[in-house]
Amino acid sequence: MVTGGPCAVCSRWAGFPPCTSDLSTSLSLQEQCLAELRSDRHTHKNWSLTGSSKRFFLPSEVSFWVPYYADVADICRKQKWQPSNCRTVEGPYPTYIKRRGCRFLLDDLNSAMSDVCSLDLDASYLEVEHAPWSLSDWHRENKLSKVLAINYKERANAHGALETIYWAILEWHRQSYEAGKSIRKANLAVLATIAEDRGTTLEAVQKDDRTQRVLAAFSRDLEHVSLSTFHYLPPVEKDRRKCNTRNPRADPKKLGGSGVDVPTNDVSKVPQRRSRTFRDLVGSQEAPEGKTLRVAAQYQITTLYAYLHYDIYYSNLESPLPSSRTEKSGVRR
Repeated sequence: MVTGGPCAVCSRWAGFPPCTSDLSTSLSLQEQCLAELRSDRHTHKNWSLTGSSKRFFLPSEVSFWVPYYADVADICRKQKWQPSNCRTVEGPYPTYIKRRGCRFLLDDLNSAMSDVCSLDLDASYLEVEHAPWSLSDWHRENKLSKVLAINYKERANAHGALETIYWAILEWHRQSYEAGKSIRKANLAVLATIAEDRGTTLEAVQKDDRTQRVLAAFSRDLEHVSLSTFHYLPPVEKDRRKCNTRNPRADPKKLGGSGVDVPTNDVSKVPQRRSRTFRDLVGSQEAPEGKTLRVAAQYQITTLYAYLHYDIYYSNLESPLPSSRTEKSGVRR
């Protein structure tokens, strides 16, 4: 009875204990489901189904068995909550139950309304003020009222047995909330560290639905989170300009000592010293028309490489290679 079930609003699985006094209604942690259950479409603020708590239409016997919903969040905020808040016996006669801060299931109230209408009683005598009427007042004139009173008494006994379990569930919620305060504070500190590393705020990270469910689950189980708990959070988009370590205008010797400048898309930023060296070595050779600067540099290097091989080749023809490895004076390097 207390292991959960399908949500009464969204029909999804709700793993928490029941949220009503008859242990028949389960509710998920979705805020829209909680708001829907508190609305007038599912619950009513008065057990007698009237607009005022001082006016009564349903008989007093209904107050003993009609299921109700107590706001868990409101109970957790109260340091001294007692089950008597949900059950206070009022009136010498007829006696009825007054429940503070509770809302009553509308389906059961409508069922009670149908039972009263089936008695064929004068409605003008039923809606009273200050105190409800009782079915026992009509036993002599209507035998159906006596049968209904017996039925309601059996319902009240069954509801009283389940209600004690419901009170234990409410007390468990309250004690868990008190014990989880320090744990929630520590878990939020870990989440704040993650938010700071990602360059955002704690409020922005908490807006994630999955993060809210994770924090609620760890607080419910009284467990501490770790940095790896929030591994699903997306990484921060870093500034590409800060991540680019290649500086087009850096010294070529600091880039590995290759002696070759890093080409850029702007011709005016090419070091003039290296450009004059190319012109001195290759003469009037120019890059093909319409090519980029990178292609132009590659073309100049290729041309230089060909000139060097050409020079070495013809030098070897004029001075033959020596027959011994030790004779290297005739080779032009």
